[in-house]
Amino acid sequence: MKNAFVLDATLEDSQILKLSEPLPFSEGEVRVVVEVLRGVQSKQPLQDYLTELRERQTARGHSPRSKEEIDSVIRAGRDNLD
Repeated sequence: MKNAFVLDATLEDSQILKLSEPLPFSEGEVRVVVEVLRGVQSKQPLQDYLTELRERQTARGHSPRSKEEIDSVIRAGRDNLD
């Protein structure tokens, strides 16, 4: 990894990290790898989270692929192996 920095951070919500110290740059694309340092408990049951996730996806217009579409992709992949 070129120019890698390892810092601790606190997760303030599901999208905001508060770093333990500043980085030596202020903008640009970076890659974030998250390793949980202490046990983290989910704030909601899995089923509730999945329901909320589907509602957010629907609200932004996401339409999941149908079984037929997925089967077609799998079939095409298998045909390419022959």
